[in-house]
Amino acid sequence: MPMDAVQFSILIQCPDCGAATPLNGITTSVLCAQCSAVIRLEAQYWLRLIGDFIREDLRAARGESDHTEVVAPWGKFTVQHGHCAPVCPQCAEELPESAWQDLSGPIHCPACGQPVSVRPPPDWYARANPAARWLLGETFEAEAAKQAEPGPISIHCINCGASLSIDGRTRKVVCKYCDSDNYLPDQLWLRIHPASVRKPWTILLDTGSTGYLLPDEIEDFCDVAHAPDGGLIAAFVEEYDDDEDDDEDDEDEGEVEEDDGPVYARIVKFDPDGLVAWVRKDIDFNDKARLLCTPDGRTLALVLPYGEGLVLLDPASGQTLGRIDCLDTTGEQPDQPPERLRPIQIHNAEGVALAPDGTLVVLRNGPADRVPVFTRYTLEGKPIPMWPAEPAPEPVPEPEEAPREKGGFFRRLFGGREEAPAEPEPPVAEPPDWEALPDRLLVPPRHVLFTFSPGGDLILIAKDRSRLAHYDAEGKLVESHAIAGLPEVAQWGGIGADELESVYLAYLPPNYWESGGGMHVIRLPLGGQPELYRGWKVDPACQLGDGQAALKVRADGTLYLGGACDNLRVVSPDGEYSFRSPATVEIDDIDRKRYEEHNR
Repeated sequence: MPMDAVQFSILIQCPDCGAATPLNGITTSVLCAQCSAVIRLEAQYWLRLIGDFIREDLRAARGESDHTEVVAPWGKFTVQHGHCAPVCPQCAEELPESAWQDLSGPIHCPACGQPVSVRPPPDWYARANPAARWLLGETFEAEAAKQAEPGPISIHCINCGASLSIDGRTRKVVCKYCDSDNYLPDQLWLRIHPASVRKPWTILLDTGSTGYLLPDEIEDFCDVAHAPDGGLIAAFVEEYDDDEDDDEDDEDEGEVEEDDGPVYARIVKFDPDGLVAWVRKDIDFNDKARLLCTPDGRTLALVLPYGEGLVLLDPASGQTLGRIDCLDTTGEQPDQPPERLRPIQIHNAEGVALAPDGTLVVLRNGPADRVPVFTRYTLEGKPIPMWPAEPAPEPVPEPEEAPREKGGFFRRLFGGREEAPAEPEPPVAEPPDWEALPDRLLVPPRHVLFTFSPGGDLILIAKDRSRLAHYDAEGKLVESHAIAGLPEVAQWGGIGADELESVYLAYLPPNYWESGGGMHVIRLPLGGQPELYRGWKVDPACQLGDGQAALKVRADGTLYLGGACDNLRVVSPDGEYSFRSPATVEIDDIDRKRYEEHNR
């Protein structure tokens, strides 16, 4: 893939003397040339300092640059940054693209002949930004070497004339013969510590074919899914473009009002190496949208907000395979019927899931006493039997709204319509008890969550996580029992199942903030008792964040978790991270330190 370049030129204000000191590369410490104080810049601060700039610059046109003043608790910075090609740090001549697109060895400036430094980014930075490949034009190491080797210097005590011993660490030197203080003049001090000049340096990035990097912060997170290659797919709303005339005192700040501007919704697929494989920016949705995928990850559907419909996508390329409109439409042509049947009824659904065979299963409350009913559809919108050997259900349109009767003067004047007699509702079976679940379940107990295993088994969980029921692909009840031994829970997250029909539940333990651990995942083996699967109580190095509302499980037990762009990760069955977003790496480092302090 072709490399992209983001150029930086940075000054940091010394916290001791206030002097501006150049940061001519990614380094965790730099020496102030004015007072010799060591200015330290931890890894997490670097990620915050340049992370947003990289994303902004990649979206700008080539050659565009910006100047930004940054004031943070950990430093004051002046940052020149832009979507610009690398330049020689000696003569500022732009390096030819052929020299840095395919780095196979050292680079020399074609104008002045001086070598240009090239190195891979430090491990801590590469883990947080997997798109970064090379750092070009850094000069901080050469400047530090000059300061460390000032050459022979001869100076004598102003009081007794004896030779002074200078180590270069302080400007005040005490004579060992007469104990008098000698202050090194500026000319001598600058010879020992040559003043650095701010110079540009460049990060080369391989962003794939999209040029997109995940932001640290977003407006709302929607859902995650997994692709056949093991990559992660995330749907989120990057930002709302609110109108300036919106009421500033609006209490529902997170709600998209009708008067708001466009919503910048994104669906992003990351490959197993953490690079962006594709991005969809052209589908409108908000935080109520959900991603559905079959357990093998080969079918992906975006459920639009409020049951408007589904957009079917190819997980490999992101291309649209089809769209199903699930809302009623009123015909505007005289020869069109006033209503058409809904191909898939997901409006106000209690739950929606894709089965391994690519069919869609909807749990929706029926018209009578809001009794929940399962319905299965093909992705072409055709109702099919929920279980084998059952007759296919007939599609039923939503009941028409009864015409309003006009009364009084207006009825006599215009002739109001007679109110249509109400039709009796068809009888609906009562929801069964958990202790008496039938085979080929169509009406489940109230208040349930459900998911499918890779083998096609349907698994029901009570919303309070107190009960579990397991049906095989033919509709036969395999097990139904109470769940005992669950830990104390402050908040529940998502559910999923693996190829062994083990169920996974994400939860947040009480007082998680004090411990610094965040969420955990419980595994419920088939016919067994719950056990902790992942989280800091299992492995202190495996942090799962504190807001994982979205959970998907691959057949082998790999977890795909999401709650925000700084809480987005893939955890393999052995407990190792196979993917974390850049902001997630930073947050995990902070949580790990808090965890270590809590457990000292």
